[in-house]
Amino acid sequence: MSELLQSQLLQPINLTPVPPQLAEENLFILEGAGPANPAYLEFNPLFTRNRLALQADGLVGSNSTWGDDVVHSGVYDNWSWSAGQFHYTSDGYRDNNNQDTNIYDLFVQGALSYRTSVQAELRHSDGKNGDLSQHFDPNDFDPSYHNQSKFETARLGLHHLFNPGSEIITSFIYVHNNNDDVQTSIPVDVPPLGTLINSVDAQRTLDNGYTTEIQHLYQGSFFKLVSGAGYFTADTTLKSNTSATWTPPSPVAPDTSNFSRLDESWDHKNTYAYANLPYGKTLTVTAGVSYDDFSQDLDSHSTTTVIGVPLPPTKTSTTSDFSVNKFNPKLGLTWQALKNTTLRAAGFQTVTRNWISSQTIEPTQVAGFNQFYNDPPGSKATVYGLAADQVFTADLSAGLEYTWRDLTIPYQSPQGAFDTTNWDEGVGRAYVYWTPTRRVATSAEYQYEDFKRNQSFTGEFQATQVHTQRVPLTVNYFHPLGFFTRLRTTYIDQEGEFASGPGFLSNVPTTDKNDQFWLVDASVGYRLPKRYGFISAGVSNLFDEKFNFVDTDPFNTQIIPDRFFFTRLTLSF
Repeated sequence: MSELLQSQLLQPINLTPVPPQLAEENLFILEGAGPANPAYLEFNPLFTRNRLALQADGLVGSNSTWGDDVVHSGVYDNWSWSAGQFHYTSDGYRDNNNQDTNIYDLFVQGALSYRTSVQAELRHSDGKNGDLSQHFDPNDFDPSYHNQSKFETARLGLHHLFNPGSEIITSFIYVHNNNDDVQTSIPVDVPPLGTLINSVDAQRTLDNGYTTEIQHLYQGSFFKLVSGAGYFTADTTLKSNTSATWTPPSPVAPDTSNFSRLDESWDHKNTYAYANLPYGKTLTVTAGVSYDDFSQDLDSHSTTTVIGVPLPPTKTSTTSDFSVNKFNPKLGLTWQALKNTTLRAAGFQTVTRNWISSQTIEPTQVAGFNQFYNDPPGSKATVYGLAADQVFTADLSAGLEYTWRDLTIPYQSPQGAFDTTNWDEGVGRAYVYWTPTRRVATSAEYQYEDFKRNQSFTGEFQATQVHTQRVPLTVNYFHPLGFFTRLRTTYIDQEGEFASGPGFLSNVPTTDKNDQFWLVDASVGYRLPKRYGFISAGVSNLFDEKFNFVDTDPFNTQIIPDRFFFTRLTLSF
């Protein structure tokens, strides 16, 4: 999403539409089961003239799933624009797994001169959903949870070219977010008191979050330099109504009602500089530093009333704050050791900001290793990475990469004060790509994840340790007449210490569990002549494999324990 923003700010006037969902995160859509690819680049003409264009994508699938993505774009002299709409709805693969998402996007760009261009973008998204989380135990979900959200974004951008080696980009993004959660817990029998029913009605409002950034790009004869600064701020209000009711009424534990309000504010200032320094003809050194000034303030108020008892309500108030002020070194090496051999290494530190708009113009990678993740705001990370890529022949290439991260995560304790805990994450990947003929392309990969988290802070996927191995094997066939087919089989082995119940709790009990299974995905399609689009049909989890699995990226589901059929049509005019 950040690289999309950087691309938009640097691009000339063009006819390339931006799919509305590309700038949105946490869509909870199964990989490959939503309309539209990340981009329409394969349908773009080599030359642009004044004209209008339309790209449409539709999908129908099992579980009452359907979606559409329609983008209109145009170019007229020094102006270009695009307007898009995205819709996705599904009943999901289990009870209360439904979702309904709508996204609208309007983008306008104008070239004031051959040196200066401006752009503006408006985005709106709204959605309703049940419990979309996928835990290791597929039966571990909340049948009463319902969420309704609305997200609005306004963005302005400027690009100015001083000379062929010096240019500047600026970005301003304003965000407003409304989020309503309704949750009723499952009744719990507590002999001899009776049955306890807890209900929560919470509303969260992001009132006025915005980001302002400026960046200068310099390209000289001996080095390249990217430098910039940014300011990020947001205010959040969380209102919660909670009630506890006993059936039948208990004289020992009376019914209670609680109203709480939590006001949070974030401020983050950052500056940075990244230099790419060539050393000879084979080595490039990336050296940089960033400075982050992060602060978070919380003001909490709570009122508890005992129902049916003539006593004044109990009121409590707490105030706490957390801050990080830190210089973060960056170092990366890219070495073309041999003509077809590339070696990469990097070590750097980061501080996670509150991702109000989920986008930044700060460089997102160091020597090809990702810097920014959706860690809790204020998290400090030290990252190391090693990689090698080898081209054996024009038809065969391979490589491997490993990244490990040491994190210090801030969180609020039950007493209201801030505390920190440590996470360790390691992610590895090895791949082989082979194109034995002009019609066949194959790939084999090995993917490894090793996540370790403190027991008092289980996180989004409710586990203190997760070790995951995946081996996807893929074969693609392309016929000159336009027909194509794909077959992928994936072996997955996962084990870990998994918790039940909500995350972010102290002393959550965990249990050692593991599962191993195979998944098969298949699809066939036909590419329409004259680049008008394509039509395809496919199935995920062909043999309807049931399994236990938790995705360490819970907001972007890759697999589900259910067979899913879909048909998709893409058109370009």
